[in-house]
Amino acid sequence: MYSTASADAPFEWRHYGADPHNTKFAPLDQIDSTNVDRVRMVWRWRSDGDDIIANESPGMRLGPNKSTPIQVGRALYTVTSLSILVALDAATGEELWTFDPESWRAKENWGWHRGPAYWSAGEEERILFGTVDAYLYSVDAKTGKPDSSFGDSGRIDLTQGLGGPVDRAAFKAMSPPIVLGDLVAVGGFRQGLSGQEIDGLHAAW
Repeated sequence: MYSTASADAPFEWRHYGADPHNTKFAPLDQIDSTNVDRVRMVWRWRSDGDDIIANESPGMRLGPNKSTPIQVGRALYTVTSLSILVALDAATGEELWTFDPESWRAKENWGWHRGPAYWSAGEEERILFGTVDAYLYSVDAKTGKPDSSFGDSGRIDLTQGLGGPVDRAAFKAMSPPIVLGDLVAVGGFRQGLSGQEIDGLHAAW
């Protein structure tokens, strides 16, 4: 992962698809046919998912990394396949902070993650993401601490209000939430004998 934002051409990837319209387009032009052969790896970051499984949950399977990081200022935010939120320095790859809700302790839960979402209002900045055990979290973008004003100490239980009992081990929320002003919409799916099926859409805030 790397950032091509600069003081002369500032660009941020604040949404899963680059912008609210999900265009997945970046106007950056530093790399073209005249210099692409000189592109090199600047830094590499590795999550500690393998170590967690080896030390804490040997029978668990680690899913592939499918997260699209978002970039706000000089920070990159990504979510690992164990639902651990990480903030990295975009220029150096240095780990700024991590927030581990320990969703992986539900050993039936494993999988992948598509990434987080960003919300701001004045000085307040939050990163929102769902987990493999069906919670929605709001975390301070600067400190990595849960937002005490959001839900129950920074999280909302997405199994509530679905009209019946839900097996938390089979219900997951791993797509990036959609932030609409002060409203957050998040989808989830239930994995059953017939495969994966869409199970609901939630709104919170």
